[in-house]
Amino acid sequence: MLDPALPLIPRVASAIAFSFIAGLVPSALFAGLASVSGGTDSAGAAIGLVTQGSAVGQLLGPPLVVAVGRLHPQKGYDVLLDAVARWVADPRLQPAPLVAIAGDGPL
Repeated sequence: MLDPALPLIPRVASAIAFSFIAGLVPSALFAGLASVSGGTDSAGAAIGLVTQGSAVGQLLGPPLVVAVGRLHPQKGYDVLLDAVARWVADPRLQPAPLVAIAGDGPL
């Protein structure tokens, strides 16, 4: 998690940089699949395996709920936080999510 004490601009820049770098890894894997898959007949299976493998982090970690926008009562963040509180309280819906809310405004 990024330190909430950091100003907004460095936090957003860090998130964008991380997303860009994380997007390069699957792209590099997909680009190299043609040479290692053994031909066009098995390329689809290789791409499927890489796609499924790249989603492993989504299965192993807790769910992430993200809201980015103006921090104002009109946006309904109270509804989001109420829903997350009910999610956390329900033992059938575990693990509990991580919640990240980013923005600027009166809240």
